[in-house]
Amino acid sequence: MDAAERQLLDHLDHPVFVLEPDATGRPCYAHVKRLALKMIGKPLGDFLGKTSIDIFPAPLGRASYDLQLRVMTTGEPEHFEVFKPSRGATSLFPLKDAGGRVLRVIGSVRPNRAPSLFRDHEAEEQARQDDLRAFVHLAAHDLRTPLNQVASLAAMLRDDLQDPDQLELVDMLSDLSANALRLIGDVLTHADISGTVEEIAPFDLPDLMERIASTLDPMRTVRLDVAPLLMKMDQAAVAAVLRNLFDNAVKYAWGSEAGRDQGPDQGPEQGRGPDACLSVTVSHGATNLLVFTVADNGRGLPPERLKLFNGEVRAEHGRFGVMAIRSLLLSRGGWLRAENAPDGGARISFAMPGAMMASEKAGNNLGSLTGS
Repeated sequence: MDAAERQLLDHLDHPVFVLEPDATGRPCYAHVKRLALKMIGKPLGDFLGKTSIDIFPAPLGRASYDLQLRVMTTGEPEHFEVFKPSRGATSLFPLKDAGGRVLRVIGSVRPNRAPSLFRDHEAEEQARQDDLRAFVHLAAHDLRTPLNQVASLAAMLRDDLQDPDQLELVDMLSDLSANALRLIGDVLTHADISGTVEEIAPFDLPDLMERIASTLDPMRTVRLDVAPLLMKMDQAAVAAVLRNLFDNAVKYAWGSEAGRDQGPDQGPEQGRGPDACLSVTVSHGATNLLVFTVADNGRGLPPERLKLFNGEVRAEHGRFGVMAIRSLLLSRGGWLRAENAPDGGARISFAMPGAMMASEKAGNNLGSLTGS
């Protein structure tokens, strides 16, 4: 396709793609309109010269390819409906030369009700995913009770023992139970986040942080400083990410999760001073993205956790919560980054599509959260 043809297609008001036969007659993508790329969440380079089988998972890729090949072979148009990734009715129209040979196939996507090829497959897959998440929740909650009991028994044994070797074994038992509980928490986080359905709605950012803080820091050992904003975006996804980042800050910013960096009688709460503070600000990013920055005045992130937040390493030792929120943000077209501030503390930023506006109500809530 030449540049003029691509420009013409890009001005249409619905998703369009173009297929051309390769040397073996396979229908390969020659162009995909920007609107379609945005809906699918892939760059143009992922399509050019490739077939639907190369790009999309089965059964979608195979079924789409078979229909495209049939149009290219028979020269007859086809109409079908898919629910992923384009969520609409697709029409395939052949363009022929004077001799009747198909030169190209133009695909056009419209939100209507043609007979569906994939509805049953999608419903069955969703049901399987729901059953799996339900099982994960049940198993994880059932495992937490005995592990909490192990942790309690280890604490009781520690009070009664004096022998250094025996105390070392008790500490090992305590560490193992803490690691297992953390892993279970991360599994639950991943299950919750993977089931988060995108729903755009207005919400008050200070109200959201108030609900998160009341659950994860009921004693209010951390002072919040939240931007007074009314947001319009995917609230469930924002809440899932902020909940995870707040929980990480409470555990790591002013102490270690298991109190390993403190004395035997100190837990994370004792490591927080009266000035422990966590701030949440929002700014405009590229295109329609909003950038949230969650900053604390704690000890900062160690190098391995910085790499984990920045996607430079995969999770180890059960650190799957960060992987889960990264996956969620990427699925929404956003990103996740972290750094240590020059003047101390960690600064974690994430981006998601959305809109924001000043809110008088949010401004009033800010005072109650910060104690002003």
